[in-house]
Amino acid sequence: MRALKSGLCEQAAQVGVLVQESRRTPLRRAGARLRGVGKPRNVRRNAVPNRKTNMSNLDRDQHELELARAFLTPGGRDRFLAVRSRDDRRGKFTGSLAHSPKLNWRFGARVPPNAFAPDIAKLLRARGAPETCWAVSEWKLLDGREMSLDEALQQVVGSGMGTLLSCIPGRLAYYESEEPGERWIFQRS
Repeated sequence: MRALKSGLCEQAAQVGVLVQESRRTPLRRAGARLRGVGKPRNVRRNAVPNRKTNMSNLDRDQHELELARAFLTPGGRDRFLAVRSRDDRRGKFTGSLAHSPKLNWRFGARVPPNAFAPDIAKLLRARGAPETCWAVSEWKLLDGREMSLDEALQQVVGSGMGTLLSCIPGRLAYYESEEPGERWIFQRS
């Protein structure tokens, strides 16, 4: 009986019909994989080195840890450090960058609202920013990437996406809010 049933399932899979293996299992497409089988759900986001950059996992961790220690309030720091490596929870923190980030504003200096990306790059380079930076953003295209400072600023300035760019870990960062003209440079010595 089981051989007959499996033969019918194979034939049904060829024509693409729905089958029911027993009365207790729901209808599913023949040959479809069962839910929960296959790729594990708890795969770390940065477990595989980023091939697009030369930054090692240690450098990434250093950027994010130092950014949190230097420029986030204690509550924001704890929250970010708890969720930074989990995709499902990291989005909650990065989403908060748009409206009410837990930044330590006493280390920030407002950037003029009419400044463009090249102007902001000059301000950051005058404070010692290197050619590359690390992005923490609500925009998934940028989040968790090392980028050239010029490219990152071109994409971030005026985009309406809450983003933190870590230029020097724990010493220099740039913040762009979702609100027009809300731009800040954070610096600690």
